[in-house]
Amino acid sequence: MISDRRHSTCRQQYFIVNFSDHLPLSVTFKLYDSAIELSKDGSPADSATVRVHKRLRWDKGNRTSYYGYTSVLESMICKCDTVVDSLRGSVNRGTVPCDGNYQSFVDKIYNEVVSVLNKVAQLFVPQKHKNFYKFWWGEELKIAKATSVESNNMWKVLEKPQQGSIFEKRKQCSEVLSYSNDLHEALLKKNGKMFWNCWQAKFESSMPCSQVDGSVDDYAIINKFSNHFQKLYSCNIKSRADASHGHFNHLRSSYVGDCLSASHAFDTELVSKVVSELHQGKAPDIVGLTSEHLQLCHPSVLVLLTKLFQLIMLSGCVPSGFKHSYIVPIPKVKDTRTKALTLNDLMGIAFSPIISKVFEYCVIGRFGKFLGAADN
Repeated sequence: MISDRRHSTCRQQYFIVNFSDHLPLSVTFKLYDSAIELSKDGSPADSATVRVHKRLRWDKGNRTSYYGYTSVLESMICKCDTVVDSLRGSVNRGTVPCDGNYQSFVDKIYNEVVSVLNKVAQLFVPQKHKNFYKFWWGEELKIAKATSVESNNMWKVLEKPQQGSIFEKRKQCSEVLSYSNDLHEALLKKNGKMFWNCWQAKFESSMPCSQVDGSVDDYAIINKFSNHFQKLYSCNIKSRADASHGHFNHLRSSYVGDCLSASHAFDTELVSKVVSELHQGKAPDIVGLTSEHLQLCHPSVLVLLTKLFQLIMLSGCVPSGFKHSYIVPIPKVKDTRTKALTLNDLMGIAFSPIISKVFEYCVIGRFGKFLGAADN
């Protein structure tokens, strides 16, 4: 007897093993997180924890409602505009107040944008595993699968003959000669690199990485990665780093830059252009936002972001959320199945907040000629 009770945070499964016609001899309680994929018998699909990563399916969502409901952020534009005008006046008079409230106000605007975009997306955009909508699975493939299962069962009943009509029919049904028209047309529109990107996005990797540095436990691997990347991003010589930091602060105290003109100001046109050029289909940032959140929202959101960026430039206060990102380890080698991977065989790719990326692109667009890479 198996009882399945589902809650918002976890899934509880009760396994009752009964070896007689009377009372059960033992009862086993197993708790699985809702993000773990279970097989048909209720146990984990693999010996290792298998987590189902879900993504927002914007192609299946109600974009019109998402567009309309994100206009709620319009009410914050006037308040933000008032603060920007007041701060700009102080800058022009050369009396910029050192007010700690600017940091809290910047954080408030940023957090409100993130919260509204996430909540509205959850209401109108389905969040599914990437293979949930099998657009290539048509009626023809459904019939072909049923025929293949039937012929395979018949082949097993007859003790798996290696020749004859039953064997040939099973072999013929198992061979996949073509995809459905929907898949063919969907992939036909792609070319070159985009074709293979689409292919890899629709099908799971055949060479998963399940063992790193002699460990197969998820939590042990996570801790090793944490310690490994922490060492990589730490200064080798602390005294030298402190000296360089002090030298920088000394030079900055007497630095006087060029005067800013109206051409250096951030406007809605610049922000809209940067947002429109963001690539879609990318992984979400640490707060769950993607480029689609910004590209499909109401224009008032971009106006509010413009005011936020102006406030950042005038006050020098960056949202605390800009400092948060997550690192994904990517194998440097192709053969992850037979090679024993070490921590040095993986490189870390950091995913920064999408709004911080928009801000950085705006800075490059306005001040790119002043920026450059050092040779050492």
